[in-house]
Amino acid sequence: MESFVFCLAEFRKLRDAKTEDSDNETLIHSFRTAVSAFDPTPLADEDSDWNLMLDEIIDGLW
Repeated sequence: MESFVFCLAEFRKLRDAKTEDSDNETLIHSFRTAVSAFDPTPLADEDSDWNLMLDEIIDGLW
């Protein structure tokens, strides 16, 4: 549960920092770095919901 809450908090930071002009890849990299340092499990599986969502952000779908 602690990892899930941490991921949500980091995602909120990403969402708050995201603008039309922001570099999505830099934001995603910061998110991945923070989450992986805390607990690498949420991003370990390439097909996880977290990774799929991050790919969508990079692709401009969010």
